[in-house]
Amino acid sequence: MEDFISWGNLGTLVGMVAVVNLIVQVTKNLFNASPRWLALIVAAVIMAVYTVATGDVTPEKVLIAVINVFVVVATATGTFEHIIKPVEDKLKDPAQE
Repeated sequence: MEDFISWGNLGTLVGMVAVVNLIVQVTKNLFNASPRWLALIVAAVIMAVYTVATGDVTPEKVLIAVINVFVVVATATGTFEHIIKPVEDKLKDPAQE
């Protein structure tokens, strides 16, 4: 495997959500911002760069990219809230079940 992340990976929901989650989790304390807003900004920037870099920009592609940003943000924040946060909470307080 040459690249951990490629344009092909980034063009999938799983790839985009993984990258957005990674960037948000690493940078959220630097900006002291809400992770949801930070996820929206990160997803919008990455989607804009991806859309421009992978082909011609048409109104249809822009509309789909905007919709995809919200899908990525919903998935990325949902992943954190429903999978990662409960595990973190259990590790902090082992008596909680």
